Amino acid sequence: MPDLEISKPRRRPWDPKPHDSAGDAVAAAPGVGLAFTGTEGDALRLFSKLTLIIMVTAGVYRFWAKAAVRQFLWGHLEIDKEPLEYTGNGLELFRSFLIVVTLLAPLFLIASIAPFIFSDGDGSLWEVGLFGLVWAVLMPLGAFQARRYRLSRTLWRGVRGAQGGSAMRYLWITFSGYILLVLTAGFSFGNLRARQIRYLNNNVWMGDQRMQCDLLTGRLTWLWIGCYLLLPFTLGISYIAYRTIEARRTVAHVRIADLGFKSELPTTIVVAYIALFAISMGLAWAVFSAAIYAAATAFGAIGADILENIATILGVFSIVLLAPPIRLATFTVPLLRKFMTTLTVTGVLRPETIGASPITQPGGGGEGLAALLDFDVG
Repeated sequence: MPDLEISKPRRRPWDPKPHDSAGDAVAAAPGVGLAFTGTEGDALRLFSKLTLIIMVTAGVYRFWAKAAVRQFLWGHLEIDKEPLEYTGNGLELFRSFLIVVTLLAPLFLIASIAPFIFSDGDGSLWEVGLFGLVWAVLMPLGAFQARRYRLSRTLWRGVRGAQGGSAMRYLWITFSGYILLVLTAGFSFGNLRARQIRYLNNNVWMGDQRMQCDLLTGRLTWLWIGCYLLLPFTLGISYIAYRTIEARRTVAHVRIADLGFKSELPTTIVVAYIALFAISMGLAWAVFSAAIYAAATAFGAIGADILENIATILGVFSIVLLAPPIRLATFTVPLLRKFMTTLTVTGVLRPETIGASPITQPGGGGEGLAALLDFDVG
């Protein structure tokens, strides 16, 4: 494939406007083609079918369903008309789940009984504290390893992605950030996010090309403080605005293989898709609950209060089942497509110069904590 010349090199706002030898502004050239080709209908049909199989298998198939959804999303993400490929499978995820449950069950059992052994009175506060501490440690580790697994199962033109770095280093960044969050009553969240983003992205590889991220802490710290102060007055919308702007600033501060990026994803679009998802979920719950109530009423042998409770319980159950396909069709797919259409690339793309990744691929233990412990079970 020939090299693709992009419109202009990446520059900062204060850099002078580039000119050619004749003194005229450099003309724009075609950029790298980015697209998401999946549709909401395709996503809804896929996940509706997967949801039925999950119900029939009492939830066991959810791991294979997760792999199928990733294959759908990855396969419709195209860079210069070449789709990504997801090579993970449900068996790896299922094995990972079994390993984690086996390892964590004794840990949580100890966390449950320890407060009553070392406390003279009610151990509930101790229990909450211990569980909170366990999750504060395990969640960052699991998140890091899940990202490591997904990138290792991502291919583009046969080149594999990778997440380098140390899970323990990421844990320290996150855990110390949690402590600072408590001490600052939440005002340091932007500082934590900047440190996490910088560490993760500076250790991302695509083949032998390493990503570089120069996002400064101040770029998110003051942004978060402003959005944080507005939270009570915006019903949480300022948090959505923060995460959207955070994504745009992250994209603007990463480079890989001589490529720079810029996103113009509007906050209003993200809010609209979230609202669409919430409304869709409300309608699904109302219809499902009404149908259950009508069906039970037809038998006429159950009291009104019991019928109402049954309808409510099954309505909540329906949310658990219907949330994934509805979220995929009303939020994930349209947002991903919008993100790709508002993303521009600068630089020169030379796929033939990208070699194999120097990062060792994780074994078959799946994502999350099982991968952290290097269990190779397949």
